[in-house]
Amino acid sequence: MPTNHRFLTTTEAAEMLRMAPQTLRVLRLRGTGPRYIKPSRNRCLYAEADLEAFMRERTFSSTAEETVSREI
Repeated sequence: MPTNHRFLTTTEAAEMLRMAPQTLRVLRLRGTGPRYIKPSRNRCLYAEADLEAFMRERTFSSTAEETVSREI
């Protein structure tokens, strides 16, 4: 991982993803959210690049493409 990443808090990351912070916490708990860093016991940080990758992985051209992706 390059060292020049900008790191966002859960609230900032959720805002970037246009979702509620609690939704992002649930995705993290389920293991289906973006990659994160845990620098201390009570803090999670997200690299902007990981958030962008998370969004790219969930970018589709049609609903049919999305359905096939979810079946895999």
